[in-house]
Amino acid sequence: MKKTILKGAAMLLGGVLLGTLLMIAAYAIPSEIVWENVRVSAQTLANEGLRYEAIDGYHASRLDDFTDAIMIGNAVLTTEDPVESAMTARHFAGGETIGTLMRYLDGEDVPTESYARYWHGYLAALKPLLMVMNLNSIRVLNMYAQLALVLWTAALMVRRGLSRHVLALFAAYASLCPAAVMQSLQYSTAFYVAFGAMAVLLWTDGRMNDALFFMAVGMLTSFVDFLTYPIATLGLPLAARMALRQKQEKPCGLADFVKICLSWGIGYAGMWSGKWLMAALLTGQNVFAEAGSAMGNRLSAVDDSGVELALTTGVQENLRIMFNPLTVLMLLGVLAVCALLWLRAGGRPDVKRLGPYLLCALLPIAWYMALLNHSAEHAFFTYRALCVTIFAAVSMAIPTGKAET
Repeated sequence: MKKTILKGAAMLLGGVLLGTLLMIAAYAIPSEIVWENVRVSAQTLANEGLRYEAIDGYHASRLDDFTDAIMIGNAVLTTEDPVESAMTARHFAGGETIGTLMRYLDGEDVPTESYARYWHGYLAALKPLLMVMNLNSIRVLNMYAQLALVLWTAALMVRRGLSRHVLALFAAYASLCPAAVMQSLQYSTAFYVAFGAMAVLLWTDGRMNDALFFMAVGMLTSFVDFLTYPIATLGLPLAARMALRQKQEKPCGLADFVKICLSWGIGYAGMWSGKWLMAALLTGQNVFAEAGSAMGNRLSAVDDSGVELALTTGVQENLRIMFNPLTVLMLLGVLAVCALLWLRAGGRPDVKRLGPYLLCALLPIAWYMALLNHSAEHAFFTYRALCVTIFAAVSMAIPTGKAET
């Protein structure tokens, strides 16, 4: 235990230092190199507008072009000091991010403000990509990369004797509305961490230290992600870990569940607060006050217009968007396949294996209640956290035993 704690502390310190260096390196890339591709990308966002739906009329497919404009804008909004730029991460002030970005690219002097409470680690990949391609090409690359990652994860499940859990993987992936995720920079960060963590866990056959692994996943989530659906980066690999442990006849207990959740939380919160500390040390800016104010708002029980929210409002809004008729139809088809598998396998469900999955399924619900304001205001993308609930629920419905190959 002591050795694990020391390794965890060293990993967190190393992660904060590495993250700082990566951000300085990203901001050291001259904005002139990415300028033209940013201009083309901004025009794409302007053509789509703030409420663009990847599938017209399907509200679950709405993109977050508001945030994508911030992400792309951060690739050109820099100062002569890459250290200051990396730590303050200034973005365009005001609520109309796409129009403001367009005006800036046209040479207007537009106001900016600090966005230092996030790492903006996505820039470590996005800015080099913008050196050679625009948003449209990045979306195509995203499509291939995300499909490849899902297929690799499915292949690893089969390799580890979890072929029936490919059903749960398919259901969780489909529930994300892949057509929207592959077109959105904002939605892609949590996707790559969640599915990448599942793949690594399956590839190593769970031989890594659970506490350190999930701590690293939490740290990476904090580094690259805005507050999208980060709980999925805990819930999906955790559910996969449960399936793997049950296959190895070493099922996860309550203590394992709590340890993994705490490890992820320490990595997530520790890495996040590490950014505030580094920004304060390197720039003198009181990022802790800014971050505390924003966090207090997102944890509050009132919406952005000041109307009080019920504890279950966030849950209800996210359930409403996730369980639309098409998703429900997809899930009914998956459950029908599970029923056929039960008829073929026979026997009775092992009730003991359901408990850990049930706890995992409830993670998004707890997240929505904790971040009530954020979950209610941004349900059009936070609903994707429920992919954890779907993966866990389908895993509970899958018959297991010697018949699984």
